[in-house]
Amino acid sequence: MLFARQAEPYAQTPIALIEARLRDNEFQPIYLPSADAPAIPVEVDIQPDTDALDEICSFKVNGVELLIAGQVEDNLNLRKLFPEPGPVSVVSLAVKACEIFALPFSQLEFAPNVPQTVTLNETSGFKRPGDVYFVKDA
Repeated sequence: MLFARQAEPYAQTPIALIEARLRDNEFQPIYLPSADAPAIPVEVDIQPDTDALDEICSFKVNGVELLIAGQVEDNLNLRKLFPEPGPVSVVSLAVKACEIFALPFSQLEFAPNVPQTVTLNETSGFKRPGDVYFVKDA
């Protein structure tokens, strides 16, 4: 709801207050609500030396890596989140990342070289949301 209304004129003051409060935290989320609704860059890389030619090894949002090579928590393990065999669409991964990390999907901007689909290994997953943040500049 917040993201859907952040650009509305009536929301500018509350959004500015929320943004200022979050900006004041030592550890800041990777996206701060903004009345400008800026684009959020997404980059995806694949592992070059694997049996699968398109195995994902990196999923960055706003310059922050969201994947970890060894994720044992079922609710964050990619293979558990997407149990169907075969490739997974990068859009599906992005939707799940938005749910986990509180990001507005409509503002995601995929880099031109992002593949349409990727394959998953058994151990990779999203990082714990509490471990993904920017540190406030001194």
